[in-house]
Amino acid sequence: MSESPKAQALMHLAQAVTRAENADAQAHIEAALGEIEELPWPEQIECPNCGRKGLVGQIAVHECG
Repeated sequence: MSESPKAQALMHLAQAVTRAENADAQAHIEAALGEIEELPWPEQIECPNCGRKGLVGQIAVHECG
């Protein structure tokens, strides 16, 4: 299953902060990282048939194996 949008944003911002050359840009990226880290993680559910866990939209369309 793919990562949540929050996990993807954290990954991209963590990479961006290490690559930013401008101190102001780096400070803005670090501030964005801090804000996103405080957001709640998306709810995950468990498939009643196979027990797989994932985001609601992912479980709704997955193939039970």
